[in-house]
Amino acid sequence: MMNYFLHPNLTVTEVSPDKVHLANLAHQITIEGQNQNLKRVLQAIQTGTLAELLQQQDPDLETFYAILEFLTEHQFASLQSFAVTDKMMLDLALLQVTGQDGELKGPLAGYENVRPNSVAIFGQGELFSRVVAELRALDFSVLENPEESACERLLLITCSDNLNFTLNKKINALAIARQLPALFAVLNEHIALVGPLVIPGESSCFSCYEHRLAPNMHFVEETIASQFQHGNLIKPRSKPGVYAIAASFQIISQILKFFNRAYELCLVNEVLEINLLDYATDIRPVLRIPHCPACYSQHRLKPKAAVRALL
Repeated sequence: MMNYFLHPNLTVTEVSPDKVHLANLAHQITIEGQNQNLKRVLQAIQTGTLAELLQQQDPDLETFYAILEFLTEHQFASLQSFAVTDKMMLDLALLQVTGQDGELKGPLAGYENVRPNSVAIFGQGELFSRVVAELRALDFSVLENPEESACERLLLITCSDNLNFTLNKKINALAIARQLPALFAVLNEHIALVGPLVIPGESSCFSCYEHRLAPNMHFVEETIASQFQHGNLIKPRSKPGVYAIAASFQIISQILKFFNRAYELCLVNEVLEINLLDYATDIRPVLRIPHCPACYSQHRLKPKAAVRALL
């Protein structure tokens, strides 16, 4: 007899004496007239006594087997144990099985170029420290500000408390040269900017994003000086502790979505902008620049279609 394991995100509610509701991210189903049998099967799975239950000469034995088939068919139970206990990671894995967020797309090339749950993170400050700590708590392999020679088969991440286009352009160039995916994130005062997630050869890059920003600048010289950290006479002495906590979730969630292959939820060719004071949120498209000096290759007559164009 094979072992069964209940999905850690499963919720079971006895609605009435003859109705039980089962729910997870993929399904919400109410079963009528089987309260006692369902309870017996669920309890047997939880206590590891399912084999004994199914060996009994019970008039409801056929129903027990039907319930087990129902539970596995709807991802309420599995024949494999669940090593992961984080709710979001479990939900993302469930999406890949059920295709609940629209039709699932094929793997991004960038995913195949990296080791599972392995990142190199570049930057400094409260946001940087918070993201590093959270990733390590999730058992990720994390390299902090490594040398370029150490960046093999890793997701590259930039993450700082202040805009630093010099660093971002350096990591953008590294990602393209090594054909590694890269995620860019920053705290700009009380604004969190996450994205784009750059997939070399498939998407726009950070230089494309920088180019698209220029027409929208109200104070061009001032903005450029801030982005490249030129001419700083006084820097803020306050620490963005609470802002860093709020922004770090968005960064961690993007990393988890990438490694769990939830590609349709990744910020490819997009930048998420969140005002952490009033929660105003915007997702801005980042179109590829024709003949971009960073990501366009002269060896191709025509760049590959950006992955978002295929979704």
